[in-house]
Amino acid sequence: MAAQDAPKPYAPPVLRTRREQMYFPLTDEEIDRLRRFGQPRRFTSGDYLVHAGETGLGMFLILSGRVNVSRRDRIRNMPSPVSPACTR
Repeated sequence: MAAQDAPKPYAPPVLRTRREQMYFPLTDEEIDRLRRFGQPRRFTSGDYLVHAGETGLGMFLILSGRVNVSRRDRIRNMPSPVSPACTR
């Protein structure tokens, strides 16, 4: 199957209609203002940022790279991931 023929990943209706509101690019000045609320961290491929049901660290601001958001149901099936393609 050619890349242009590949099926598009599933996106819930709210993501399709409000993508620009949820995943908007930040200016360098906005990123600098947000830096005071956290600490830079690096993650490698396969690392988890948060697990379902656990208290997370708060907000993540992804400055580079990709994050795959997924979840497993009670019988360990993994539905299609929802991962916005936000690039800067």
